[in-house]
Amino acid sequence: MSNRRPMPRRWFGRLTLLAIGLTVLIGAVLLNTVDSDGLDRLQREVQEAAPLLSLIRLIVIAGLYLAWPSLLRFCKQRDWINAETEQQLMSRRTRLAMWLIALELILGLEVLNHLHALVGWLTP
Repeated sequence: MSNRRPMPRRWFGRLTLLAIGLTVLIGAVLLNTVDSDGLDRLQREVQEAAPLLSLIRLIVIAGLYLAWPSLLRFCKQRDWINAETEQQLMSRRTRLAMWLIALELILGLEVLNHLHALVGWLTP
């Protein structure tokens, strides 16, 4: 038997449920206090902040990529993962970063919408 301590999954589940509950609660409060003029103003403000938000998301992706080895070392020191798992996760670091960048391009920067508009503009 190994002396590995199990990863604290029950805390993860509880924190997830807490986050879901808070999201629902905040959403309900916002729906009850919303005004339609405020929604239009909020939409304009979000559109104006979109480039900055995209930059922040890309910085977070780059930070995750750079911090990945340290995070794995931390997990290994806490006996949450073994050396083999650490190597497997380390080899998947680039794949994870590429998937996150692809999601950012598709969802965050709306590349598909721009491509659709371009194709519609090019076709007669």
